[in-house]
Amino acid sequence: TARPIEQDPTLATRAPRLKKEDGAVDWQRPSGAIRNQVRALVPWPKTYTFWQRTAGEPLRLILEKVQAEPASGNREVATAAEPGMVLEAAGERLLVATGDGVLAIEALQPAGKRVLAAGEFLRGYGVKPGDRFGG
Repeated sequence: TARPIEQDPTLATRAPRLKKEDGAVDWQRPSGAIRNQVRALVPWPKTYTFWQRTAGEPLRLILEKVQAEPASGNREVATAAEPGMVLEAAGERLLVATGDGVLAIEALQPAGKRVLAAGEFLRGYGVKPGDRFGG
């Protein structure tokens, strides 16, 4: 019963060409927007952030899989934290504060390495609550 409707070509617009910089995460943005950015920029240019290690250069991290956390239970902690701050880093859970809540990072890839589940990353890189992600 659906009937096609012809589009008016004069109303069409072109999407801008994606650049590598479009993948940078702005932790001030809402959790849902960051999650959608990660999903939208696969396979290229991918979404990335940085983590400042105690010594040396910042580590570039490609976010492979993230999930917006429900506000209940995390809301009080998230509102007190700055966007990009690690709220929880234990077991398999890596929670990061965003502009409006919390984002769970499920998988990420350090530059030049393989994709790691959050738990693998936490065990290998020693991230702890209070650490910051961002530029």
